[in-house]
Amino acid sequence: MYGNGWRKFYADKKLGKGQLVYFFLDQPSPRATICYIQYGNGSEDEEITEVDDEESIEEDDEGSEEDDDEDDDDGEVPHNIHEVIVRTRGLELTAIEETKLQSLVPLNNSFVGLPFVHRFTRTDVLAGMMKIPKLVAAAAPLEEQGIVGVCLDGGNFRRIPYHTLDDGLIVFGCKKWKEFAASRQLNVNMVVLVGFKNSSREDVDACVIMKKLG
Repeated sequence: MYGNGWRKFYADKKLGKGQLVYFFLDQPSPRATICYIQYGNGSEDEEITEVDDEESIEEDDEGSEEDDDEDDDDGEVPHNIHEVIVRTRGLELTAIEETKLQSLVPLNNSFVGLPFVHRFTRTDVLAGMMKIPKLVAAAAPLEEQGIVGVCLDGGNFRRIPYHTLDDGLIVFGCKKWKEFAASRQLNVNMVVLVGFKNSSREDVDACVIMKKLG
Protein backbone atom coordinates (compact mmCIF):
# COMPACT_ATOMS: atom_id res chain seq x y z
CA MET A 1 0.00 0.00 0.00
CA TYR A 2 1.33 3.38 -0.94
CA GLY A 3 0.44 6.69 -2.58
CA ASN A 4 -1.71 9.66 -1.62
CA GLY A 5 -4.68 7.55 -0.57
CA TRP A 6 -2.63 5.58 1.92
CA ARG A 7 -0.88 8.70 3.24
CA LYS A 8 -4.26 10.39 3.85
CA PHE A 9 -5.61 7.30 5.59
CA TYR A 10 -2.44 7.13 7.68
CA ALA A 11 -2.73 10.79 8.71
CA ASP A 12 -6.51 10.75 9.32
CA LYS A 13 -6.28 7.71 11.60
CA LYS A 14 -3.21 9.12 13.40
CA LEU A 15 -1.26 5.93 12.91
CA GLY A 16 2.22 5.72 14.35
CA LYS A 17 5.38 3.64 14.44
CA GLY A 18 4.96 0.12 15.83
CA GLN A 19 1.16 0.04 15.64
CA LEU A 20 -0.57 -3.09 14.39
CA VAL A 21 -3.46 -2.60 11.96
CA TYR A 22 -5.95 -5.30 10.96
CA PHE A 23 -7.84 -4.91 7.66
CA PHE A 24 -11.11 -6.83 7.37
CA LEU A 25 -12.63 -7.50 3.95
CA ASP A 26 -16.37 -7.04 3.44
CA GLN A 27 -16.51 -10.35 1.58
CA PRO A 28 -15.17 -13.80 2.56
CA SER A 29 -11.54 -14.38 1.61
CA PRO A 30 -9.14 -17.30 2.20
CA ARG A 31 -6.46 -14.78 3.20
CA ALA A 32 -6.00 -12.03 5.74
CA THR A 33 -3.42 -9.33 5.22
CA ILE A 34 -1.75 -7.82 8.26
CA CYS A 35 0.21 -4.60 7.92
CA TYR A 36 2.79 -3.53 10.47
CA ILE A 37 3.21 0.24 10.44
CA GLN A 38 6.89 0.67 11.20
CA TYR A 39 7.57 4.24 10.07
CA GLY A 40 4.83 6.81 9.94
CA ASN A 41 6.06 10.19 8.74
CA GLY A 42 4.67 9.81 5.24
CA SER A 43 8.14 10.33 3.79
CA GLU A 44 10.52 8.06 1.95
CA ASP A 45 11.34 6.42 5.31
CA GLU A 46 7.86 4.92 5.46
CA GLU A 47 8.03 1.13 5.41
CA ILE A 48 5.00 -1.14 5.21
CA THR A 49 5.41 -4.89 5.61
CA GLU A 50 2.63 -6.92 4.03
CA VAL A 51 2.61 -10.38 5.56
CA ASP A 52 0.30 -11.87 2.97
CA ASP A 53 2.99 -12.12 0.27
CA GLU A 54 5.68 -13.60 2.53
CA GLU A 55 4.09 -15.63 5.31
CA SER A 56 0.37 -16.15 5.65
CA ILE A 57 -1.14 -15.92 9.12
CA GLU A 58 -4.40 -17.76 9.47
CA GLU A 59 -7.00 -18.01 12.19
CA ASP A 60 -7.18 -21.55 13.60
CA ASP A 61 -10.46 -22.30 11.83
CA GLU A 62 -9.57 -20.79 8.47
CA GLY A 63 -7.80 -22.07 5.36
CA SER A 64 -4.87 -20.40 3.55
CA GLU A 65 -1.55 -21.06 1.85
CA GLU A 66 2.26 -20.76 1.46
CA ASP A 67 6.28 -21.90 0.89
CA ASP A 68 9.06 -22.90 -1.37
CA ASP A 69 12.85 -22.84 -1.17
CA GLU A 70 12.97 -19.06 -0.75
CA ASP A 71 13.61 -17.36 2.58
CA ASP A 72 10.79 -15.80 4.58
CA ASP A 73 11.30 -12.15 5.45
CA ASP A 74 8.94 -10.92 8.15
CA GLY A 75 10.06 -10.59 11.75
CA GLU A 76 7.14 -8.82 13.41
CA VAL A 77 4.96 -10.71 15.88
CA PRO A 78 1.19 -10.11 15.93
CA HIS A 79 -0.86 -9.83 19.10
CA ASN A 80 -2.80 -12.89 20.33
CA ILE A 81 -0.23 -15.25 18.88
CA HIS A 82 -2.08 -18.29 20.29
CA GLU A 83 -4.82 -17.67 17.71
CA VAL A 84 -2.69 -17.77 14.56
CA ILE A 85 -0.68 -20.24 12.50
CA VAL A 86 2.03 -19.22 10.06
CA ARG A 87 2.13 -20.95 6.70
CA THR A 88 5.41 -20.63 4.84
CA ARG A 89 5.29 -18.92 1.47
CA GLY A 90 3.64 -20.72 -1.43
CA LEU A 91 2.21 -23.54 0.69
CA GLU A 92 -0.98 -25.17 -0.52
CA LEU A 93 -2.42 -28.11 1.40
CA THR A 94 -4.36 -31.04 0.05
CA ALA A 95 -7.79 -31.78 1.49
CA ILE A 96 -6.29 -34.59 3.62
CA GLU A 97 -3.51 -32.34 4.92
CA GLU A 98 -5.98 -29.54 5.69
CA THR A 99 -8.25 -31.93 7.60
CA LYS A 100 -5.29 -33.24 9.62
CA LEU A 101 -4.19 -29.68 10.41
CA GLN A 102 -7.64 -28.72 11.66
CA SER A 103 -7.64 -31.78 13.93
CA LEU A 104 -4.40 -30.61 15.58
CA VAL A 105 -5.23 -26.96 16.26
CA PRO A 106 -5.50 -25.04 18.41
CA LEU A 107 -2.39 -26.35 20.18
CA ASN A 108 -2.60 -26.69 23.94
CA ASN A 109 -1.29 -24.12 26.41
CA SER A 110 2.06 -25.89 26.84
CA PHE A 111 3.11 -24.53 23.44
CA VAL A 112 4.71 -21.10 23.17
CA GLY A 113 5.37 -18.67 20.35
CA LEU A 114 3.97 -19.13 16.85
CA PRO A 115 3.35 -22.55 15.29
CA PHE A 116 3.94 -22.84 11.57
CA VAL A 117 3.10 -25.23 8.74
CA HIS A 118 5.81 -26.13 6.26
CA ARG A 119 6.24 -28.45 3.27
CA PHE A 120 9.78 -29.84 3.17
CA THR A 121 11.81 -28.81 0.14
CA ARG A 122 14.92 -30.31 -1.43
CA THR A 123 16.90 -27.62 0.36
CA ASP A 124 15.45 -28.70 3.72
CA VAL A 125 15.92 -32.45 3.29
CA LEU A 126 18.77 -33.02 0.85
CA ALA A 127 20.93 -29.97 1.51
CA GLY A 128 20.19 -29.95 5.25
CA MET A 129 19.25 -26.27 5.32
CA MET A 130 16.19 -26.27 7.57
CA LYS A 131 15.22 -22.70 8.44
CA ILE A 132 12.69 -21.16 10.80
CA PRO A 133 10.95 -18.10 9.30
CA LYS A 134 11.70 -14.69 10.83
CA LEU A 135 8.13 -14.16 11.99
CA VAL A 136 8.25 -17.46 13.87
CA ALA A 137 11.84 -17.03 15.08
CA ALA A 138 10.99 -13.65 16.62
CA ALA A 139 8.36 -15.29 18.85
CA ALA A 140 10.18 -18.54 19.59
CA PRO A 141 11.85 -19.18 22.99
CA LEU A 142 15.29 -19.29 21.39
CA GLU A 143 18.59 -17.46 21.82
CA GLU A 144 20.84 -16.27 18.99
CA GLN A 145 22.42 -19.71 19.00
CA GLY A 146 22.17 -22.86 21.04
CA ILE A 147 20.62 -26.33 21.08
CA VAL A 148 17.03 -27.45 20.49
CA GLY A 149 15.45 -30.82 21.05
CA VAL A 150 13.51 -31.86 17.92
CA CYS A 151 10.98 -34.67 17.76
CA LEU A 152 8.53 -35.98 15.18
CA ASP A 153 5.09 -37.35 16.03
CA GLY A 154 5.92 -37.96 19.69
CA GLY A 155 9.14 -39.87 19.02
CA ASN A 156 12.49 -39.45 20.77
CA PHE A 157 14.10 -36.04 20.82
CA ARG A 158 17.29 -35.34 18.89
CA ARG A 159 19.55 -32.51 20.05
CA ILE A 160 20.30 -30.20 17.13
CA PRO A 161 22.35 -26.98 17.20
CA TYR A 162 20.96 -23.80 15.69
CA HIS A 163 22.08 -20.26 15.01
CA THR A 164 20.53 -17.01 13.82
CA LEU A 165 21.44 -15.56 10.43
CA ASP A 166 22.00 -11.86 9.83
CA ASP A 167 18.53 -11.55 8.28
CA GLY A 168 16.80 -12.97 11.39
CA LEU A 169 16.11 -16.47 10.11
CA ILE A 170 17.07 -19.35 12.39
CA VAL A 171 18.82 -22.31 10.75
CA PHE A 172 19.46 -25.77 12.20
CA GLY A 173 22.93 -27.30 12.14
CA CYS A 174 23.26 -29.05 8.78
CA LYS A 175 24.90 -32.31 9.89
CA LYS A 176 22.61 -33.04 12.85
CA TRP A 177 19.48 -31.98 10.97
CA LYS A 178 20.32 -34.25 8.02
CA GLU A 179 20.87 -37.13 10.45
CA PHE A 180 17.49 -36.41 12.05
CA ALA A 181 15.76 -36.14 8.65
CA ALA A 182 17.24 -39.45 7.51
CA SER A 183 16.44 -41.28 10.76
CA ARG A 184 12.83 -40.04 10.71
CA GLN A 185 12.44 -40.65 6.97
CA LEU A 186 11.54 -37.04 6.20
CA ASN A 187 10.86 -36.62 2.50
CA VAL A 188 10.62 -33.77 0.05
CA ASN A 189 6.98 -32.51 -0.10
CA MET A 190 6.12 -33.91 3.33
CA VAL A 191 4.10 -31.36 5.33
CA VAL A 192 4.56 -30.77 9.06
CA LEU A 193 3.03 -28.60 11.74
CA VAL A 194 5.86 -27.21 13.89
CA GLY A 195 5.36 -25.92 17.44
CA PHE A 196 7.63 -24.89 20.29
CA LYS A 197 7.75 -25.70 23.99
CA ASN A 198 9.99 -24.42 26.76
CA SER A 199 12.58 -26.93 27.97
CA SER A 200 13.27 -27.85 31.58
CA ARG A 201 16.72 -29.20 30.64
CA GLU A 202 19.80 -27.03 30.95
CA ASP A 203 21.40 -28.44 27.79
CA VAL A 204 18.40 -27.65 25.54
CA ASP A 205 17.00 -24.16 24.96
CA ALA A 206 13.60 -25.29 23.69
CA CYS A 207 11.71 -28.26 22.27
CA VAL A 208 10.62 -28.26 18.63
CA ILE A 209 7.58 -30.48 18.11
CA MET A 210 6.82 -31.61 14.56
CA LYS A 211 3.62 -33.38 13.53
CA LYS A 212 3.11 -34.81 10.04
CA LEU A 213 0.00 -33.79 8.14
CA GLY A 214 -1.04 -36.79 6.11
